[in-house]
Amino acid sequence: MSNDELTFEPETTALVVVDLQNFTIAMNTVPTPASQVLANSIRLARACRSAGIQVVLVRVGHDAAKVPPVKPVTDASFSGFEFGPGAKEIPQELGPEDGDIVVDKYNWGAFHGTNLDIHLRRRGIRTLIVTGLVTNVGVDTTMRHAHERGYDQVMVSDAVAAMTQEEHDYTCRIIAPRLARVRTTEQVLAAI
Repeated sequence: MSNDELTFEPETTALVVVDLQNFTIAMNTVPTPASQVLANSIRLARACRSAGIQVVLVRVGHDAAKVPPVKPVTDASFSGFEFGPGAKEIPQELGPEDGDIVVDKYNWGAFHGTNLDIHLRRRGIRTLIVTGLVTNVGVDTTMRHAHERGYDQVMVSDAVAAMTQEEHDYTCRIIAPRLARVRTTEQVLAAI
């Protein structure tokens, strides 16, 4: 990826789609509706696959009986989600397709306790294009961990969304520019 303009080397780039699953796309998100986050991510995934860019689909929603939850003491605890039938599934129109990587995560971020970093490093990936739900939780945490590992990143601003405008804006305006380049779907598609 160039510093001056957005360009990608397909063999060293991966699209990382965080938590785009049936239960997340059913949420009311802002500023972009979850259905549009999905549509933008589908467009990006198709373009990436055509260009030879690795597609990684990250999902959450493991069987709680197999992976004990982390329950540190906090001021604002999170009770988690109840997953009905099919809720954890990745929408079929997104994938996975042949050659895609699917990573199951157990925490907010996609790196801790998963094989994501190994998949990326073994393929020589140095740049991540990041989309998904929600901006200030799974996307933000994944991007912070990617930054700690030295990956160049592009957050796709209209292919992420949050539960409140304030949460989305804080991540996109304050945090993400310190971790990545923030661009729109159209800007990323033009660079692919």
